Amino acid sequence: MTNKLFQSFFLAAILFFVGNSTSFGQSTPEESVSYGAFTLYGNFPLSDEFKNQAKFGGGLGFEGAYYFHPLIGFAYSLDAQVNPYNKEAKDVSFGTINIAGIDDAQPWVYGNLMGGIELSYPITPVIAPEFRALAGLMIARSPEITGTALGLFSGTQEAAVSPAFAYSLSGGLKFTNYDSGSAFRVGVRYLSATPNFDYGNNQEQKLTMSSTQLYVSFAFLSRK
Repeated sequence: MTNKLFQSFFLAAILFFVGNSTSFGQSTPEESVSYGAFTLYGNFPLSDEFKNQAKFGGGLGFEGAYYFHPLIGFAYSLDAQVNPYNKEAKDVSFGTINIAGIDDAQPWVYGNLMGGIELSYPITPVIAPEFRALAGLMIARSPEITGTALGLFSGTQEAAVSPAFAYSLSGGLKFTNYDSGSAFRVGVRYLSATPNFDYGNNQEQKLTMSSTQLYVSFAFLSRK
């Protein structure tokens, strides 16, 4: 349901953009303005399973866009995210092992490398809405967990690393200062991937790691 909501929103934004591209194009600069940006994220776990095992987290990233048209560009993003583990998580299992109580746990750690398309148009000389659709690779590390398995034993479940296909949809505003060659960006991003963590001995955990992320970003412009 949540995925369909974000996809519908993004499709509506694209249709709005296409339907108005002629009128916007008359007021946009003939030159394209590419940028690179340092970005700070605050992320809220969204999918039920991930939200059960993770708390509010954050991340840092570098992203940008190369505009081959005044309104459309190739976008990229490289970021690393951390979410503390929720020690009050319920119904946690690894294959045939069900965790009854958690004593200690490391955080969730994951990095993303994605590329795609960015659409942007100025509504004033300073303000420009931006919309992005990216896809690529997530490398995720599950937490090392110390706890009790249904009263049978107390022990530690080692961490595991898994690659997964990831995608994101985002929208925000870009506030540009052409004199200084910089911009301030703020917006929201939906990120999703489903890594499959293999702990050995038939113990696996397939987890949809989706989150809503608020971002603020400082960008450096490159005018062509």
